[in-house]
Amino acid sequence: MDWNWKLALLRCLVFENLAINPAAIITEDGRIATGGFMLKWKNIPIKSINVLEQKFRNEIYPVSSKLEIIDAYGETHILEGKAGPIIPIPFVDSEGRKAVLTQSFGEFKLDSIEGGYSTFETLK
Repeated sequence: MDWNWKLALLRCLVFENLAINPAAIITEDGRIATGGFMLKWKNIPIKSINVLEQKFRNEIYPVSSKLEIIDAYGETHILEGKAGPIIPIPFVDSEGRKAVLTQSFGEFKLDSIEGGYSTFETLK
């Protein structure tokens, strides 16, 4: 498997009585692997994630994301996130490939529920 990933999203987003932890890895050729869970008084696995929109500054630093999340019950949710001030962490692997891990504290909206908060993390 080719692990030259283009982007990874992962974090737990907290709303009142609700937490969601979506994860998506998108490879350079466009394949996507997803996972995660939602907590609404019980653990609900995430079945799939479709990336509807992503905005980056200078093609690296995250600005916002919009995801369509389908849970294990077949319910569809729209998650929108906006990154706050970022902390980029560049690194080079043993083969000389460069990547940037970016951490930010962001604001989130799930369906009509506003006021979510958590870290907004990308790896590119």
